[in-house]
Amino acid sequence: MAQNKRLKLINILNNNTSWPIILENVSSKDFETSVVLPANINSSELGIKIDDKGLCYPSWLNNIKKQEGENTILLVIDKLDEISFEEQEKFYGIIKYKGVNGYKFPSETQIIITVKNKDNVSKKISSLCLSYKVE
Repeated sequence: MAQNKRLKLINILNNNTSWPIILENVSSKDFETSVVLPANINSSELGIKIDDKGLCYPSWLNNIKKQEGENTILLVIDKLDEISFEEQEKFYGIIKYKGVNGYKFPSETQIIITVKNKDNVSKKISSLCLSYKVE
C-alpha cells in the first residue's frame, strides 16, 4: 500500500472509532492483525451455538475475545460487495449491535467493511456505516 494511502487509512480509522466503516479500494490484507470474516462465509458459522458442553463460539469470535484489552480490535468483513444484497443481511446484526447472539464485542472493537464498489452494498447495511473511498 502506498504511504499516502496508508496515512489516509490510519486517519480514517483513528477519527471514526465508534462507527462501522465501509472502505472502498482497501483489502483485508491491509490490516495485519485483524479478524477477517469473508463475506461469503456460511451464515451458520457466524453465530454462537450451544451443545452438551455449553456455548461454542465460532473461531472468528474466539479471535476477537483473545484480543480483548488490546488497543484496537479490527473486525474486517471482506468483499461485502461481492455477495447479493439479500445475503449481506446476515451481517446486519453484527454491524448494528457490534455483537452476535447477545454477545457484545469488546468496546475497542472497530468494524471495517472492505469493498471495491460501495454502490453494491445494500442500503440496509450502508445506512449503519460511514463510507470512504481510499485512494
